[in-house]
Amino acid sequence: MNQYTASLEVFETSGDEPTPRPTPTPAPAFEEYSPFQGEEFETEEWEEPESEEEDYRGQPEWEEEITPATVPDLYNHLGLAARALPLDVFRIAINGYNALNNRGALKNIDILTIVDFNQPATQKRMYIINLTQQKLILQCKVAHGKNSSDPSNGAISNRFSNDIGSNQSSLGFYVTLSTYQGKHGLSLQLEGMEPGFNNNAKRRKIVVHGASYVNEDDNKAAGRSWGCPAIDNNLVQPVINTIKGGSCFFIFFRNAAYLKDSTFAGGSTAANTPGFMKTILTSAIGGVTQSAVKKAKGVDPKVVANIRKYDEPINRLSKASGLDPNIVRGIIAAESGGNANAGAGKSGYKGLMQAERTPDQLTPAISLETGIKKYQNFKGYIKKGLDLLHIPFPALSEDAYAQMVLACYNAGHVTVIKAMQYASQAGEPGNWLKPEYYQRALLFTGAYDLYDNCTRSASPGDIATAKKQKAAFRFKKGKGAAAWYKQPDPSAWGTVTGTLSPVLQCWIQTKRSNTPHYLDVFLQYYRYFAGTPTQQEYEWSGEEEAFDREAPVTSFETEENELQFYGPEYFDGEEETEDYEQTFYEYYDEAESEETANETEEEWEELNELEEESFEHLSFPESEIPQVTAPPLLGKDTSVPGVTCYVTINIGKANYPLTKTGIYVPAHFNAAQPVTIILYLHGMTGEFPGATAQIDRYWSLTKPKYDFRLREEVNSAGKNCILVAPSMGNSPNAYTNTLSGKAGGLDQYLQQVLAAINTYIMPGFGSKTIDINNLIIAAHSAGGSQMRKIVTTANPVFGNRITECWGFDSLYGGETKWCQWAKRNASKKLILYYLGSTQAHCKLLQNMANKNGVNNIYMKRSTAANHYLVPKEHLKQRIVQMTNW
Repeated sequence: MNQYTASLEVFETSGDEPTPRPTPTPAPAFEEYSPFQGEEFETEEWEEPESEEEDYRGQPEWEEEITPATVPDLYNHLGLAARALPLDVFRIAINGYNALNNRGALKNIDILTIVDFNQPATQKRMYIINLTQQKLILQCKVAHGKNSSDPSNGAISNRFSNDIGSNQSSLGFYVTLSTYQGKHGLSLQLEGMEPGFNNNAKRRKIVVHGASYVNEDDNKAAGRSWGCPAIDNNLVQPVINTIKGGSCFFIFFRNAAYLKDSTFAGGSTAANTPGFMKTILTSAIGGVTQSAVKKAKGVDPKVVANIRKYDEPINRLSKASGLDPNIVRGIIAAESGGNANAGAGKSGYKGLMQAERTPDQLTPAISLETGIKKYQNFKGYIKKGLDLLHIPFPALSEDAYAQMVLACYNAGHVTVIKAMQYASQAGEPGNWLKPEYYQRALLFTGAYDLYDNCTRSASPGDIATAKKQKAAFRFKKGKGAAAWYKQPDPSAWGTVTGTLSPVLQCWIQTKRSNTPHYLDVFLQYYRYFAGTPTQQEYEWSGEEEAFDREAPVTSFETEENELQFYGPEYFDGEEETEDYEQTFYEYYDEAESEETANETEEEWEELNELEEESFEHLSFPESEIPQVTAPPLLGKDTSVPGVTCYVTINIGKANYPLTKTGIYVPAHFNAAQPVTIILYLHGMTGEFPGATAQIDRYWSLTKPKYDFRLREEVNSAGKNCILVAPSMGNSPNAYTNTLSGKAGGLDQYLQQVLAAINTYIMPGFGSKTIDINNLIIAAHSAGGSQMRKIVTTANPVFGNRITECWGFDSLYGGETKWCQWAKRNASKKLILYYLGSTQAHCKLLQNMANKNGVNNIYMKRSTAANHYLVPKEHLKQRIVQMTNW
């Protein structure tokens, strides 16, 4: 992005904000700009251990980094003079940043954004700086308010106001908040921190958003907003994802009143002292100097620096899951040393947290989400396991408890639970890591590898005997009477060793002997990070301050008065709003249902198979999702007006391939307009149209009981949408698939879908390419659980484009997950139709929603004649009534 050199024209307006162009594909991450490209840390490649079960990896050597001592030094280091940002403006920005940070107002302390409105709109006058890495990340154009313009030259801004209705920009320091989907697409809320200058920002709806009148590609001035700092649509996603979540955002102009009365701008000369610079830089890198890091016992400064690079996603994901972020940092130190590429190109565990073996773990945000979820799951597994074995939970210190959970991360929760059982039986409940207990537990679970140090001098026969014994002692997966906690235990370690192969004993003893060191490394870094002066920066309490949500009641009326929506809608810029009265959801009988969503003992017995926790969608650069070529074309079908295309996209496993995806583009489709994709997930197909049938047969079925002619409904709705339907198998919940079964699965699937559309279909509509502006996930019957898994899993490219989820008689559990998702995604909608047994689950979800103040879940009894006809009965109405056309 920093290669842009052109400017923009002034967008003349008579009063209304210009209509934005269709939101384009989010731009790839911008490359970081720095005149000192060679001075950042070089990340060493971590050597893959001999075994995927290896407990600790060696630390890379520390290399000293040169740090600017004062604000002028940093200013020169960043090369800001050559980029037209004056030193005095930078000083004021640093001074205000420091004041906000000292107040504890900043959560994303790495980032400082400066908007210099002394420069005309033809210039790139917004600067995004990473203070931790001492880099200028991006310099770009930004719009000012239309009434801030000089009357004789709209490209120059010289009038500013905090007044509602002024349509002027407001000067001063802001703190960035969270994102939402508004009329301009992805937008970022701003909290004005200076009374009298910008504290009305939230009431005025002053936000960062994309706009068609700001264009980095030409040589004209940026257009003007109603007061929002608007940027190019192509930059909005990477910019917002970088600066959101509590960073400092500063808008400046040499205004005498502001310089005199601002709490933050006044006395800015203090920012030129070495002591000040030490404060600001040490705060940004973690609150301690490099020498202090070096003195920490057992702590490698370079590992600390590597981990600090990921503070923002660590803090955000930890907060979302209720986990101390310093525990996450400790796990990263023990697992990868902060190397996001650990394990790349090899078959073992990968990424920062080494939680899974799949290649997507090399994406830091995905690895963090997976690892945090894994750790949190283990806490629940331990308690349940001890309850099942009727063992009281031992009294443990906070550190000892964290180490116990991390041991699950390293060897599985059953290993730790069984070790605790054996220790408790011996009267030593807190001494579960003692060799005689832990090694016996390892023998039971088989959670150790075939270490080379044990096999180098062993004969093939000895190794074969050891493998055979490992299989014989290892518990078998099962349910009910065959559950792991009901299977017989091996004899005490001191008794059984006489019957074990020396090779097998060596494997188990190696695993156990590595474990204390692994846990000590975790604890050293956990204590270190917990003890740094910036700890308060990472302990967020309570909910983030909510954005103003005043909006008129929005009612979608049909001839059946089908659904009433009372949903807050966000507005960008200054708009008149009305209060709305929150109403209750549709009333349900209070009688208890025969079916409950309670998790049964048997559901938990299947190891590592608990449903995913609900996480906020992550956002990170689209460039981390590789571009793909078009998947193989299987054929086209024109029996329904428009074009139907079938392509091969395998979302299944090798033993159960799910290969065919249907893509339907209606006859009236206009490639020049914003595009909505409806991703439809079908239910079980065993009875209709048959266990081996794929999507082409499914949506061609016309029997009275089974009518799935969904393409016809899409075409008759007359909206600019495309229907995409993968073949999910005859029982979608019985087979693991890559679409709903892993983080990033939706992104990878839709990348292939888009490639197919643009290659095989769009040339017939006179267009080279399209992009997805809005995404609807729809599901029938058993497809509902797949829909839930998709929306509660990280998909950074397309996850944020989901606007609504439609369930057609598809809610059979997971109510808590849906309620959590809806609460965390207030701008999205979950719309459910029910018949029969799903009514009980809808009732449960409705009660949860009411109790938790969730007001974006809607439900209605279907008017369809039977369960199979629900999708066709309501699909057209849903398309017509969407709020995003």
